[in-house]
Amino acid sequence: MSIIANRDTRAVIQGGPAGVNAACRMAEFCHLIKAPLNVQAFVFPPDAGKTAEIPFGAELVSIPIYKTVAEATQNHPTINTSLIYVGPDRAFGAAKEALAGSHIQLVSM
Repeated sequence: MSIIANRDTRAVIQGGPAGVNAACRMAEFCHLIKAPLNVQAFVFPPDAGKTAEIPFGAELVSIPIYKTVAEATQNHPTINTSLIYVGPDRAFGAAKEALAGSHIQLVSM
């Protein structure tokens, strides 16, 4: 089995409440292993322009929400991974959007 995620992985999460839930769990893990939070942005068009507050230890980290993956990678050029937390009817479109740019090297659903 290959390890495809490492300390250099920087993620954008596509999806709304399920994506925020995943980011919270990721933040708990990152805090436990004393690593920086690797979630850089969310993509959820209905909430674009807002931020999501993610607990990271005793702090709250504000993560911006964008309308598109292209907008997220433009504002956060270190993003190299997309984690997709959308319904099955939108998953294919979300994966195509993530892979359309040159920044994303890994997509996980």
